[in-house]
Amino acid sequence: MLLTKDNVADEHHKLVEAIYAYDYYVKAFEYVQSSFDLNLDSPEHICAFWNNFWFALPDNPAIRREPFNRICDMAEGGYLEDE
Repeated sequence: MLLTKDNVADEHHKLVEAIYAYDYYVKAFEYVQSSFDLNLDSPEHICAFWNNFWFALPDNPAIRREPFNRICDMAEGGYLEDE
């Protein structure tokens, strides 16, 4: 996924759908979502949300399956560096 400031909100929505479709990250996702006031108009804020979510995941190799890499991309917010 190529993240840009223009598509980060769309990618956020797709990733939320994937979280629910794959089902095994749902509890951690809902926990972070309940304590994070997400502003979808701010790409930086969206990436901060995914960073918080990434840190809420257990430190276990079993979590490294779809959509883990997409979560990492969103958490890193690589589009912010050099466009």
